[in-house]
Amino acid sequence: MRHASPCTRRLYPLIAAAAAAPAAAGPLVISPITVQLAPERHSAVVTVENAGDAPVDLQFRAYAWHQRDGADELVDTADVVVSPAIATIPPRGRQSFRVLERVSAGAGERSYRLRLTELPGPTSEAVAVRFNFLLPMFRGGAAQASAPNWTVAGDRLLVRNDGDRRLRLTSLSLRTADGAVLPLPVDQPTYLLAGSQRAWPLPGTAALAGARLVGATDTETFNVAPVVLAPPR
Repeated sequence: MRHASPCTRRLYPLIAAAAAAPAAAGPLVISPITVQLAPERHSAVVTVENAGDAPVDLQFRAYAWHQRDGADELVDTADVVVSPAIATIPPRGRQSFRVLERVSAGAGERSYRLRLTELPGPTSEAVAVRFNFLLPMFRGGAAQASAPNWTVAGDRLLVRNDGDRRLRLTSLSLRTADGAVLPLPVDQPTYLLAGSQRAWPLPGTAALAGARLVGATDTETFNVAPVVLAPPR
């Protein structure tokens, strides 16, 4: 894995939405909002429609997406290019952006983020950008699978993805022996990339003894006992 210098690394808040539907960002409608490339494909098209009454200046950039210590890390990459990189969309108009991965498919899934930035207009005195929208992009085969491994360490619930495909967690809670549901503080949906790990604090209650972990991903629901849960010490 190539690492850029520290000054090129950026952490951005992730905007999550259902992959099947377009996403709206102000007057803009973006489709698709998850780009999935099969091994035999190198490119895809992202379309942005401007439903507003004024032109919008946009910049599109690609980043390699890694997760380190439970945090998302975006690193500048030359493996993916977007064309055009900058475009002006007129009122009620649309623009298609071609996204091209320039490396051959490998055994595991590769993860990227496509960053769509609205730039200040030519008459704007503002310096800051108006919004950022981050689209997930993946390249891998259908035979790949996520493999979540749940454990408890002290007062934390850990999940490690031992598979070669990302895991998209949509819900997570603990069901106690008496049937009560204890939601966990999980930002949902949450991506867990292949080979990465995340952790969440467990509630400090004796009711955890005998509890089971229940939740759902984008491919399945689960009801498991990762370990014999005991109250945090």
